[in-house]
Amino acid sequence: MKIKSLAIALLILTTLGSLHQFVPAAAASTTTVLASADAYVDSGKPATNFGASLTHSIRAGSPTRRALLRFSLPALPAGSKITSAILKLYVSADGSAVAGNVNSVSGSWAENTVTYSNAPTLGPQITSIPGSAVANASVSTNVTSWIAAAVGNRPTVSMYVVTSSTDSVAYYSREKGAALAPRLIITWLPPATPTRTPTST
Repeated sequence: MKIKSLAIALLILTTLGSLHQFVPAAAASTTTVLASADAYVDSGKPATNFGASLTHSIRAGSPTRRALLRFSLPALPAGSKITSAILKLYVSADGSAVAGNVNSVSGSWAENTVTYSNAPTLGPQITSIPGSAVANASVSTNVTSWIAAAVGNRPTVSMYVVTSSTDSVAYYSREKGAALAPRLIITWLPPATPTRTPTST
């Protein structure tokens, strides 16, 4: 009887030793990045810098106004996966039925010197901002693919915020303060933890 019991115990230990050790999936983290620089440019005042403005007005037609935003990207652990990246802007009292579009930027710029005359070239559209820009509310748009391609490859990203409407909208700038500053909300997963190699007996 004792021999049989010992054999059963050995069988159980052998079976347990051959199983993988499962590691629970790592929880997602969210990092919020405020704009590190912003400004707007105005074709009606081509030599004027608006980098210190509390709001950034965008408008199509004449005059044309475009907002410029720059974000410093977070240094995530190697192998991390970005699952979501949302651009969030806060609307001032000047809203519009058209929230606008996000476009890439081709060229360099500085917050305190950029003007319409020396502004970087307007690049291709990245995404549209859905819905309207309701006064004293906020708007958001998904830029996950674009940010995922940039993180780990460059320290910053720049974007234009533009509109196709002659009805202007003014978004708050970083100069308004952290509570209303433009921001990227980035959700990411850390690298997967390797499982232990099965043991044999």
